Amino acid sequence: MASTLTNKERAHLKARAHALDPFVQTGNAGITDAVVKEVDRALTAHELLKVRIGTDDREKRVALGDDLCARTHAAAVHRVGKVLILWRARPLEDGDAAAPTPKRSTAAPKRAAGTPKGETETPKRATATAKRGGRPRKRSTAVRKRSARKRSAR
Repeated sequence: MASTLTNKERAHLKARAHALDPFVQTGNAGITDAVVKEVDRALTAHELLKVRIGTDDREKRVALGDDLCARTHAAAVHRVGKVLILWRARPLEDGDAAAPTPKRSTAAPKRAAGTPKGETETPKRATATAKRGGRPRKRSTAVRKRSARKRSAR
């Protein structure tokens, strides 16, 4: 049974698959038992792979892709032209606990000392701060005078 993927999971898997080359290619014979066996072996080893379906008819490509998904119990992540991206969770080995799918960190990066609120530390700013010995950057004379005027007006 193919698992359903959320949009977030699908986007994450598409990003992971971007750098991959098609691992399995089908020919004129379509989806044979040998192709299914190879895709099954590759999914067990890699969890995510690209398959190139070598037919020019779009409806036949979609039907072959659906058949391959059903026979390998994989989920179709994305289809682009003749390339189909498949994903199936690795089977658990004896004694392994269920490993959660890795999530990207959504926490905002920490601000460095002297970094204005709302801004994060960039590599360029980190280098400049390190050159100053960790001191905050100097403000221009115009900015200092404007700040002084605002404080005196309060």
